[in-house]
Amino acid sequence: MYARDSIELLQKLGIQFKKHEEEGIDSRLFAELLTASGIVYMEDVTWLSFHA
Repeated sequence: MYARDSIELLQKLGIQFKKHEEEGIDSRLFAELLTASGIVYMEDVTWLSFHA
């Protein structure tokens, strides 16, 4: 599920979704590594996301 206008905006800003799909890190592995690093438990970390 995604918003087409958001995808178009990100593409206009230079995000290459196909390249990320082919060369990027698996989202499950990223989540595992991020959690294992402990950063998700740090109170002084501020999270910023796009349409999350």
